Amino acid sequence: MAAIFFNKLGNTDEAAIRWLARLDMPDLSDRDKQAFYHWLNSSEKHQAAYLRAEQLSSRSNQLQNSNNLELLFNGEAQGRSSADGLSVSATKGKALISFGLPAWQSWALSCSIMLMGVAVLFNVLQANDITSYHYQTAVGELQSHTLADGSTVWLNTATELSIELGEHERKAYLKKGEALFDVRHRDGQSFEVYTDSGVVQVLGTKFSVYYDNRDATVTVLEGKVALGFAQDENASFEHQQVLLPNQSLTFQAVRDGEQPKTVDAKSVLSWRNKRLSYQGVALELVVKDLNRYFDEEITMVDDDAFRQMPVTANFRVTSVDEAVYKLAVSLDLDVSVSDAGQTHTLAPRGN
Repeated sequence: MAAIFFNKLGNTDEAAIRWLARLDMPDLSDRDKQAFYHWLNSSEKHQAAYLRAEQLSSRSNQLQNSNNLELLFNGEAQGRSSADGLSVSATKGKALISFGLPAWQSWALSCSIMLMGVAVLFNVLQANDITSYHYQTAVGELQSHTLADGSTVWLNTATELSIELGEHERKAYLKKGEALFDVRHRDGQSFEVYTDSGVVQVLGTKFSVYYDNRDATVTVLEGKVALGFAQDENASFEHQQVLLPNQSLTFQAVRDGEQPKTVDAKSVLSWRNKRLSYQGVALELVVKDLNRYFDEEITMVDDDAFRQMPVTANFRVTSVDEAVYKLAVSLDLDVSVSDAGQTHTLAPRGN
């Protein structure tokens, strides 16, 4: 319950304060710990907010050495005293708390008061609820996930993706790799995918974005998407190009004014079913694509005509040995393997 409640908070600093307090509670569970690390690692903003919360904690610890702790809060309180030696006197906006408590109890008290302020704000923050997701795949690993809005996302090999779903907007951040999105339509609410190359905006469709740390390629399977650019996630989106089903384009091509390429999107995106399909694709491009899925490397001899040899093949992604074997059989190639088994080199037969 705690993990779900914390993640609903729209304000990052409020969430950081809650996590800091929760981590000191004796009933902290393994599930809470996992949720905390998921929240912390999903955004640099979360990490910065948590550092600020820790600094606040440190300052509070310094104040605990005195007998008075002055706290600011939005509200009014009446003076009272207790048998524990605690007295509170307050006016709107400020409270002076005098106590004779052990240090840990003082910090717990200050945390409790801060968290009461957070709880008071919770109903206001609900209007800006943001549900965050962070996914990452290893080399050769594939994943699929259904989001809270009913959309589905598939992650290809070596991919890192963060998603934020809010009441008024849905945003995804593709840091590397390739993701296929099946976006559930919502009236008046777009779905945007950000890469370092540009932004993809949709209302409801099925498309993929592949970012190779230099440029991003967008391929549409169903519906249509708009490609454009924005200075940052808060800047207005201005689309430059629209893609329809079975069309593909890179952001660099958009900048250069090129037209979309016609592709067999179903074949291009067959990786989500753990299959790779190529229709007349140059061998060097096939090898480059295959190398995304394995720790071992596939190389080719330095022969331009050989590298441009067209490949038409369809096979499952299981191991580098099987992939190389199928290429060698279908194209009548020679294969040499390094002593360590980490490099497979392709060459024309009898070369």
